[in-house]
Parts: sequence; structure tokens; C-alpha cells
Amino acid sequence: MKDAVQQLDPDEEVETARRLVARKLPGTRNADPQARTRKLVGMLARKGYSPALAFRIVREALEHEGITDPDSAQDDDILQAEIHDDEI
Repeated sequence: MKDAVQQLDPDEEVETARRLVARKLPGTRNADPQARTRKLVGMLARKGYSPALAFRIVREALEHEGITDPDSAQDDDILQAEIHDDEI
């Protein structure tokens, strides 16, 4: 699956991730924003999407629903730390 994601051009990758999140989003409506984020980002990660793209797509989808997560700044800090650790 990761190979398939890596073969997509960047625009196709973003659109495919958005479609996947849009399809799964309704099933998470009863959960709190953090749980929804974890579930959806995890789904994208298992399909080979990068953490940065996964968090961005999920955040956009939740914001489109009018949901803002006060911990999203913390998520950004965690994500940046993970990316930095991967680069070392």
C-alpha cells in the first residue's frame, strides 16, 4: 500500500487522502476531536501517508465541520518533534 501512495503525484495523494477521510469521518462523529484525529490519522498512516499530510488533511476535515481542537497546537509540536527525530 505504501508503494501505491508513493507512486501518486502530490496532488493525487492529497485528493485521495481527502476522499478516504471524508468516507470515514461520519463514523467518528460520536467521538471527541482528539479521538477522531487519532483514528483518522492512524488510518492514513496505515495506508502509507506521511504524518504531516495525515494531520493536515484530518485537521482540514474537522475544521470544515466547524470543529477546532484546542490541542491542535500540541499536535503540531508533537509532529514537528517526530519529523525532526526522523531526520537525525
